[in-house]
Amino acid sequence: MYDLIIIGAGPAGCSAGIYSSRYKLKSLMLYADFGQISYGYEVHNYPGIESISGAELAQRMLKQAIKAGVEAKNEEAIKAVKNKNSFLVITKAGKTYESKSLILATGLKHKKLNVKGEEQYTGKGVSYCVTCDGPLFAEKEVVVVGASNSAVKAALMLKDYAKKVTILCRSQPSAEPASMDLIKKSKNITIKSGEVKEIRGERFVNKIILDSGNEIKAEGVFIEIGLEPSVELAKQLKAKLDKGNIKADSEQKTNIKGLFAAGNITNRTRLKQIITAASEGAIAAEAVYKYLQVK
Repeated sequence: MYDLIIIGAGPAGCSAGIYSSRYKLKSLMLYADFGQISYGYEVHNYPGIESISGAELAQRMLKQAIKAGVEAKNEEAIKAVKNKNSFLVITKAGKTYESKSLILATGLKHKKLNVKGEEQYTGKGVSYCVTCDGPLFAEKEVVVVGASNSAVKAALMLKDYAKKVTILCRSQPSAEPASMDLIKKSKNITIKSGEVKEIRGERFVNKIILDSGNEIKAEGVFIEIGLEPSVELAKQLKAKLDKGNIKADSEQKTNIKGLFAAGNITNRTRLKQIITAASEGAIAAEAVYKYLQVK
């Protein structure tokens, strides 16, 4: 029996792990990946570190949490159950863990197009992470689907690898002016209007079919249409949501006794940043400590 299980190893989860260890709680951190922080090409706004890749910062955070004393397992939690006095967490590997309290720090996940071929070709040309997969598409023709700032920045990163980059959006990108100026200066980036109807290929992706019936050659498809909170476990536990985010109070408590939430999945702040997620993780760990003291 653990005092605490933390689900997620991003800034909120690792911060919760570090602080729970300082409170001498027997804590377990379960994680499938490092979350959105690992997709960051460069992080320039974390105090004390002028510049660092998101992936490296994520690894440092996890290493520090483990050194502090938290037990960490690279296992994806797929089910959570609230018993009278404890929580049961079941992982994709079929293992079950029990704890007196639970912190959900599962962060955000990429939205999907939900079109034919998307799931089939994920990992075979369809990607949600330019930082991870961009170098694999050297001298190839790729498409970035999306109109946001993240879509435009993805295209700017890809231009250094790919032969041709097409930004596909409904009308025009809505990115910040500075990024759009760079797009205009790039010789291998074009913008096209349209919506994806289907992603096709053989062994790997080779084309996109638009709703107009037209085709675009695509050896890689990067989907950048936004993010949404990963609240599946919260829904299983019947935690209250606020506009899709987990509703938490100033101590990161939810409406479920013993259940806490931290980071980008909560309604606590509109500013979804590494620093705000880390602070919520620390607050949640302290609140868990106080909860267990009077339980």
